[in-house]
Amino acid sequence: MEFIFNPAEDIVRHPADYMGAFGYEKDEYEMFHKEVIAMQGEEIVSLKKVLTGYYDITFAGGHVLHAISGCCITMQPV
Repeated sequence: MEFIFNPAEDIVRHPADYMGAFGYEKDEYEMFHKEVIAMQGEEIVSLKKVLTGYYDITFAGGHVLHAISGCCITMQPV
């Protein structure tokens, strides 16, 4: 089994509406897309619990996202 970053479809379809929840300002759309949306479907190699239901996640390439809801993390068979 592996953990996969899988943000909700609403986040992927309408990212501008959810950027604030991830700590991005409205003028940081390109950065949000590169750092969050583009990581959809990528394997998570490290999870660190930071709050109940929220995790800092690290991807194979070393990219880190902070305080990500567990709802955005799925477990899939290898």
